[in-house]
Amino acid sequence: MGPALLGTAPPKRRCSLEAGGTMRGRGGDGRGDDEAGVELIQRAVQTIADLGIASARDLQPHLTAWRQRPPSMDTQDDEQELATFLSGLFQANVITRNQGRTLLGMLTGSARPVPAAVAPPSQPHPDDAFIGRRFGSYIAEELVGEGAMGRVYRATREGTLERDFVIKVFGSKDEEAVRRFGREAEIMGSLDHPNIVKVVASGQEGSVPYMVLEYVDGPTLQEMLKERGRFSWKSATRAVKQIAMALIEAHGKGIVHRDLKPANVLVARGGMLRLFDFGLAKVTTHSSLSAAGDILGSPAFIAPEQWGDHEVDARADLFALGVIYYLLMAGKPPFRGRTPSDYSAAIQAGSYTPLAEVAPDADSRVCHLVTALLETERAYRPISAKAVVQDLDRILRGKHPNLPRIEPRGGQEPFPLVGKDIFRVGSDPSCEVLIGGASAAHATIARTPAGYLLKSVVRAEDTRVNGNPVDEIVLRDKDKVEFGDSEVHRFRTGHVGQGGRYASISERLNKSEMVSAEVTQDAGEPPLPVPGLLDAALASSAHPRSFVSCFEQMDARLRERTFERTRRALFSTGLQEPAAAALERARELARQRTWDLAEKLFDRSRENLGREVEAWLSWWIEARATHPRQFRGPGERAFGWIELEGEGSHRIELRERESWTLGRADEADITIPERSVSRTHLQLIRLNRRILFRDLGSRFGVRREDERVEIGLLGDGDELELGKVKLTFRDGLEQEPLVTSPMIEVDPLTFEALVEQSPQHAIVILVRLLDTAPLADFCIQGAAPHEDFASIGSLVMDFLDHQRSRALSVLPKVTGVDHGQDSAAWAAWLDQAAPTLPPQVVPAGWTR
Repeated sequence: MGPALLGTAPPKRRCSLEAGGTMRGRGGDGRGDDEAGVELIQRAVQTIADLGIASARDLQPHLTAWRQRPPSMDTQDDEQELATFLSGLFQANVITRNQGRTLLGMLTGSARPVPAAVAPPSQPHPDDAFIGRRFGSYIAEELVGEGAMGRVYRATREGTLERDFVIKVFGSKDEEAVRRFGREAEIMGSLDHPNIVKVVASGQEGSVPYMVLEYVDGPTLQEMLKERGRFSWKSATRAVKQIAMALIEAHGKGIVHRDLKPANVLVARGGMLRLFDFGLAKVTTHSSLSAAGDILGSPAFIAPEQWGDHEVDARADLFALGVIYYLLMAGKPPFRGRTPSDYSAAIQAGSYTPLAEVAPDADSRVCHLVTALLETERAYRPISAKAVVQDLDRILRGKHPNLPRIEPRGGQEPFPLVGKDIFRVGSDPSCEVLIGGASAAHATIARTPAGYLLKSVVRAEDTRVNGNPVDEIVLRDKDKVEFGDSEVHRFRTGHVGQGGRYASISERLNKSEMVSAEVTQDAGEPPLPVPGLLDAALASSAHPRSFVSCFEQMDARLRERTFERTRRALFSTGLQEPAAAALERARELARQRTWDLAEKLFDRSRENLGREVEAWLSWWIEARATHPRQFRGPGERAFGWIELEGEGSHRIELRERESWTLGRADEADITIPERSVSRTHLQLIRLNRRILFRDLGSRFGVRREDERVEIGLLGDGDELELGKVKLTFRDGLEQEPLVTSPMIEVDPLTFEALVEQSPQHAIVILVRLLDTAPLADFCIQGAAPHEDFASIGSLVMDFLDHQRSRALSVLPKVTGVDHGQDSAAWAAWLDQAAPTLPPQVVPAGWTR
């Protein structure tokens, strides 16, 4: 890209009006008033007279008035002064609008096209009803663009010769499209930055929505790229920097563009890039016209999370910026495809040819930054547009971008930790981190939710962090690392992955000012107990009040323990045979239920996190403050105790609080005086019937069953290793006696299996489920203090209707009688038959 694009425009000659009316030029050639500002005005007067438009005598009063105007009206811009003078002649009916434009073009040598004459504003153009029409204070005069959603016109401000505007007239009747257009006008009107096209007015003319924007005289970046083929890495870097500066303004006001591409960037005179078309923009601080999962934008530039159904934040724009950066230097986009599904597959897989291979002249530092911008996982992209601008400045100054890296001493080339999940460290040339003095395959550095995890492949004493031998450790910023006989290297976190919505705890803990806030974070208000039937109804549809109930049902490890408790209850009452078959079927239902919950949680939360409960728990920790207080079923809430074994043993009850922090620090709720334990190592949070644990970014991590874990739910007997300390959890609910009278309480999935296979053991509850009116009232009373039943009534009734339909289908077959839908007749029958029925089961909590 040449200097014409990225340089600055030549300065215009400027003038100021001093006392006495003397004009003194401020142009680069130092000429005075007669040769600068006045020269243009005098030429205009002479030209008008020569053309016979008006006589010199008629023009003299206007020239005198212009000379005697007050200093406050001096624009210090010769062309603007001429435009103002000609506007005055137009308003005085000395010249016509078109004559004024022609004179302006002739006298300034403007390259802007002079339009053909148009009919007076009061008389619309015969072929276009919008030409000549007023839109607020602006008049549409020339069609310059047209699309499926409307037209774009060059425009003039009424009563002036100013023609530096375009009117975007919206033509669609689609209500959602109209709302988007209005949102675009609102968003662009709120932005004021040299690299963003400014909206100067918007509104509705009759039934036609419109917006008025600055006119930018120049091609789009896409058109320029097509003409040039490709840019040098320096020109591309300067161009991308301007776009990133526009994003700083937008993101600073909570606006995500979501359709960033070269076609939406104009190249103005002097090389100024101007971002426009915020039609798909999202205001992150308000409800959006689109939800996660809506595929909006141009396929080649859409971030993985937009394809993957996640809520979109500013990092989606940074991904698109990376695509543009790559495209400018390579001449082709990194991701190719014929259909949107082709693009989706390539982008979500991160499948593209490295920039260094398609643009071998690109600086390696540029290639590393492009790789970081194109990370599939957004947590590993730069944290903000501001950080990107800082990196671009560093590159232009010959320095390295501030990315995660291993730094040798002496200013040697660092090893960036971008673009992969695992980096091999060693002296073998194939290693990504090539270290002289290390073993051929010495260690690995893995990107994990806890941070960058260094794991030694050789003996622990041959890998040292801050002088201490380590086998496995999460690296912190500025750690000094030695590999075998190598010199000391430093680990730097850079500004990637810090502070994002889903950034890991350890990454945030790298910032010391955030430690206190994280450690003391309130675990939220305790859940509200409600009737078990209401809790089951809401959980079946993943209502926001029952998210935690859903998470607890998704944990496969703990579900097996629930099945074991059900097995013991059934066996204790002599139901060994039906229990075995029902539990096998319950496991099948559990797998289906997990899939179903994952889909419904996505529908509610707009986060596509799959079936792994750990992913949902991580999300919940960040998102819970924005969700309503949770409901839980009746009965005892989660409680228990932990046993700590290290230098001595300790037993601590977990019951009276919402959360506990464990660590070496004195301010921890449970202080563990062991050096292998981090100052803030682990947090325990009470949920409904389970206790959640999460690693707070500890150096040596949390291990369960000899595997490092970041977050999860505790079950009875679970053992966690915190450095050299072993924590054993005892679940208080597991110690509660089994409920076997008057009915046997079982988990809901085993109940469903028994209804399918051995319905004779579910007759009582099936009959009770026929009379939905009192059951609905029961749920209403349970929800009334906390939730308007109108907001959940349909969910509850759907659930009860489903239960009733199943009961009506099963009861005649298992009882040999048929009272149809008469719930009273069924209840009367049950009163007589109850003494003869076999042991009966009920889903735990449904009768409370």
